[in-house]
Amino acid sequence: MATRVVDDPLSIRCVFSDGSRAEFDLAELPNPRLARDLAVGLVELIHPHGSADSAGTVNAYAGALRAMVRALAEWGFAGGAGVDRTAFYGDRPYAHLRTEFEERLQQLHQTGQTPDPRTAQIPRLKAEIDHLKQRISQADQKTAELTDFRGQAVARLAAQHDEIVRLREVAAGTSHVIRLPTNRSKLIGPC
Repeated sequence: MATRVVDDPLSIRCVFSDGSRAEFDLAELPNPRLARDLAVGLVELIHPHGSADSAGTVNAYAGALRAMVRALAEWGFAGGAGVDRTAFYGDRPYAHLRTEFEERLQQLHQTGQTPDPRTAQIPRLKAEIDHLKQRISQADQKTAELTDFRGQAVARLAAQHDEIVRLREVAAGTSHVIRLPTNRSKLIGPC
């Protein structure tokens, strides 16, 4: 039994070169005609027809097929894979598909639905931009606080240095303080 498309329910049954079998469900997609047309094309990529020879690879292809059918259905596409894009324009035999597509698109706009996912992304991206602006503002505020803290720390270190220098000068001027030698000679013998 070779890899093939099964129509009821729509799926792809595969037999791989190692004898393993797998079936990939494509039923209940919003555009069964397009799903079947794409499944027929996908079968040509799978062993023994093509080079795809593992369930994991075919599963990835089938997942992409499902996602494409769903996305095109959201955009209002109801045709099959055999419809030429240029048929949507001018006086070609499929010009009625263009008018049907435009009517569906207009209906979606009238009901407030967004067929274009880019349009649906706009509010999410605006919210993300606002969030990032808020994070930048917080980072700027934190940077200002740290810069102020660094200035205070440098001022404290300078004041402490000045006090140490002053105390050394005072200590050098009194006779009660004995300076210890800085170079110590090596002691001979046990200590």
